Formats: sequence, structure tokens, C-alpha cells
Amino acid sequence: MRIVAAMLVAVIWSSACYADDSYCDNQTIFSSRQEDGSTLSLVLTRTQLSSSPEWKPGTSEPPLSVAKAVTIGLDWAKKKFSRFDDVRVQNIDLRPTSCGRSSNRWYYVVWFSPVVDGETLHTSGHFAAVLMSGELVEPVKGKDF
Repeated sequence: MRIVAAMLVAVIWSSACYADDSYCDNQTIFSSRQEDGSTLSLVLTRTQLSSSPEWKPGTSEPPLSVAKAVTIGLDWAKKKFSRFDDVRVQNIDLRPTSCGRSSNRWYYVVWFSPVVDGETLHTSGHFAAVLMSGELVEPVKGKDF
């Protein structure tokens, strides 16, 4: 009986946490290990998650188009990585968050390749997230999740 009661308490407690999204603050949504062993992470606050519109695949187009996400990302990357001759989009991922009621929130990860002397460099440390609200989230040095 105690085991059943303990399991019931655990389910109720986890449901309450899931419902109020309180554990979603400063959620690491993506992490990438760099060549030097350091880690870059994309971290979202609860406010960022809740202010980004919901989207359910298959019901409509995403609230923020790929073209707009690329424009936002490239504008940031060209300023952030201005030491390079140019910056090109290498890859775009569309990913869901997985945090409480925010699970219908999606974001893009835009990967960039710097260009030096006409040569495209393929490195792992040049990326950012673009939320469906149009907000850009820069990577921060952090821990694996």
C-alpha cells in the first residue's frame, strides 16, 4: 500500500511540475561539444518559451518561415563572426522543445560556415537558435544536458 501511495504522490508531483512549467526556466535545449573539448549550449528561459507561439506540425506552416529564420540568423552571424570574410548557412534544423506545456513550441537551429579567402570552413561552433517569435538565442559556454 505504501508503494502505491508513494507512486501516486510522485505522479501528482510530476504532473504539477509539468503543468506549471516551473522546471523549464533556463532549460538547455541543445548542446554541442567543440573541437577543444568545451561545450556550447542553447539555453532558454521560461519567458522565452512562453512568448514563442505554439505550432503543431501538419496543421499549418510554422509561425516563422525558414526564410525569415535564416535572415535573422545571418544578420546575427555576420556581426558575431565579422572576423571572417563571409558567413554562409550550412544547415537548418527544426526542433521541438520538451518542457511542460511548452512542448508545442518549436525553434530552428541555424548552423553557419565561415568563409576565409573564398574557402568554406566546416566547424562546429557557429550556430544559434531562432525561436518562432523571431527571437535569436546565442549559444553560451555550458555543460552537456
